[in-house]
Amino acid sequence: MCGLCEIHKAQAAPAKAQASNSASSEQATVKLKNGTTISGKIKSFDPLTSIVLIIAGKETKIPMSQVANVETRQ
Repeated sequence: MCGLCEIHKAQAAPAKAQASNSASSEQATVKLKNGTTISGKIKSFDPLTSIVLIIAGKETKIPMSQVANVETRQ
């Protein structure tokens, strides 16, 4: 889970609705537990299951079990 998993658990339902409304304009940097950093545009985000990023025009689905932290910016 990400560094904010307790917050995400408490806000899971609102986060899903918000992600579908605002994801297209948000950029994210995702740090994985293995140390890899991935950046891209957020397509969808479910803090309990996965985050989908658009990287170089292609969708990349990352399971939250592999995520250490997610930082977003517009």
